[in-house]
Parts: sequence; C-alpha cells; structure tokens
Amino acid sequence: MLKYFNITYQTLALGALYICLICLMPSCKSEKDSIVIPPKAELHFGKAGGIANARSEFILSAEGKLYQQMNNGPKKFVSDLGAKKAIKIFQEALDLGIDKTDFKHPGNMTCFLIYNDGTKQNEINWGDPQFAPGADIKSFYDKLFELRP
Repeated sequence: MLKYFNITYQTLALGALYICLICLMPSCKSEKDSIVIPPKAELHFGKAGGIANARSEFILSAEGKLYQQMNNGPKKFVSDLGAKKAIKIFQEALDLGIDKTDFKHPGNMTCFLIYNDGTKQNEINWGDPQFAPGADIKSFYDKLFELRP
C-alpha cells in the first residue's frame, strides 16, 4: 500500500515528528512568561502627606501576604492573596516598568508605588497637580487599592 503512494517509512516518521512539534509549540513559554520574581520582592503602595503628614502604606510580598503599615510603625498582616495572584501582580508591575520608571512629583498628598526586589528599589510618586502618571500606572495603583479587604 505504501508503494502505491510512493511514501517511505522515513517520510512517515518525519511527518509524525512535525505533527508532534506543531502540537507541542503552544505549550512552550515565552521569556515574558518565565520571569522569576525574587522571593524577597515587595510591592509597596499608599499615600503620604496632608495636614497630619501621615503615611498609610500597604506592602505585598512575593508570597502573596498583604500588610499595612502606618507612619513607619509595625507591619500588620491584612490578608493572604496567594502566591499565584501575587506573581501576576508583580508581573504586571514589571511589565509597566515600576521597577525602573523615574517619576517623582510629590505634592501635598502624595501617592506612591515602590518596587523592591531585595537588591534594588525604585519609587514612583505623584501628587503635584501639574504632573500625573500615565493612565496605565494610575490604573495599576487603583487596582492595588482594591486588594484591601
């Protein structure tokens, strides 16, 4: 039967290999998907300033633990979001460039985002009415505030 179609076993094997490779391609991860978040990484977000010069800060760990800290006092555990959700949030922060964006425009009431991976830290802050962060950064900041119980 194979002689009739002039197909050899090598051709069949090669065809089967190509089909297997095509089926396996979607399971390969891109470099973007494989970024490793350092275990000591933290994402800080909050507000500071005002008449009382108060600082209200939330800290998300890479493990998914959310803490609150007021005026640089002790950290209080708030909730556990889980590592998978935290990794997605950290990935979004890195995709937005929170770890390297230079944007410092404090005002009377300053909003801030801080990325700290244990070896380097970067802060983005705004409050000056003449300077606003990009809509994507503001949206990410608002999304972080929704994590609070």
